[in-house]
Amino acid sequence: MNSTKASVAVGDMALDMAKGRIGVVMDLTPTRVHLRPGGGGLEWEAERGDVRPADGTEVLRARVALIDAARGITLEGARRG
Repeated sequence: MNSTKASVAVGDMALDMAKGRIGVVMDLTPTRVHLRPGGGGLEWEAERGDVRPADGTEVLRARVALIDAARGITLEGARRG
């Protein structure tokens, strides 16, 4: 667990450093953070010390990935047929 506890609030975009995933904070407990992918999907839990606010670059990367997924664009830039 990470010893630095950056403050996150419900509705914030946050990075789960243990899983390398960005999500929207849905709920907070004293020890856990409940996150959901920005485009919807299944929530997951993270240790509170493993979560920090996502920076601007991370938020932008997550939003572009959502747009690309909606358009059917792969990581290589080609459209899925």
